[in-house]
Amino acid sequence: MVERIRDILVNSNLFVAIAVWSLVKLTGLLHDIDVDFFAVFSLVSTLLVYSFSIIFSSVKHNVINSLMNTDVLMTQKIVFLLSLLSLPYFIVELKIAVVLLLIPVAIVSFMYPVQIVNELDKSIALREFPYLKIFMIGISWGIVTVILPLLQAGLNISIATIIETIVRAMFVIAVTIPFDVRDVDSDSPEMKTLPQSFGVKKAKILSYFLLAINFGFYLFHALDFLSLILLFLTLLISSILVGYSGSNRPKYYYTILLESCSILLFASVYM
Repeated sequence: MVERIRDILVNSNLFVAIAVWSLVKLTGLLHDIDVDFFAVFSLVSTLLVYSFSIIFSSVKHNVINSLMNTDVLMTQKIVFLLSLLSLPYFIVELKIAVVLLLIPVAIVSFMYPVQIVNELDKSIALREFPYLKIFMIGISWGIVTVILPLLQAGLNISIATIIETIVRAMFVIAVTIPFDVRDVDSDSPEMKTLPQSFGVKKAKILSYFLLAINFGFYLFHALDFLSLILLFLTLLISSILVGYSGSNRPKYYYTILLESCSILLFASVYM
């Protein structure tokens, strides 16, 4: 039973969903607005998208093995169904502007694992387009965790909001780079991920730089001294996890520890 629970936690989308929820709540803290409704919506929609991706991949490639056993796949199907059934409740409460901006994000998210045909008549998934994968993730998370909750709260989008969105995307890219480091040998060379294009060392240095930009950004948000200390420790821990990332790390290193960096970022400001 303990082993089954461990497998479900490691192979599930729970931590990534909580990570998105945390970043939406972080936006609420920084702007002193109530984002509880949209935070829960972001959690549910994240579970929906990621469970769809896993189910689609398992069906497409018949991926049922030690990394994706029957119990975990059944859990994903249940999560997908419950998330899908609860989605209408949230959609009807969203503002029109939020729905309109959410549509392209949703299309990218659901098409992420789907094979399409490019100009060379070659089947390729959206996530496999050269140089595109990590930036799609960063921009999508930036929009969902900054712009959309602010629009839902009735705030106007300003230059400062765009800057905050870019900084948030930088944080997501920084903690996503280790996933590409992990897969540097298994990913298709045509994907041109950052570690493939510039080397693992330079990709990690870029991650450190993006995390440093985040710390500089939060210095201008009039946070109290304790929050700044906790924020610095969070980004330091994130940097250490980035530094030790590699293909030899266990799966929980990525699905739990690295995904928890977003949760720690929210907690540092909340405290």
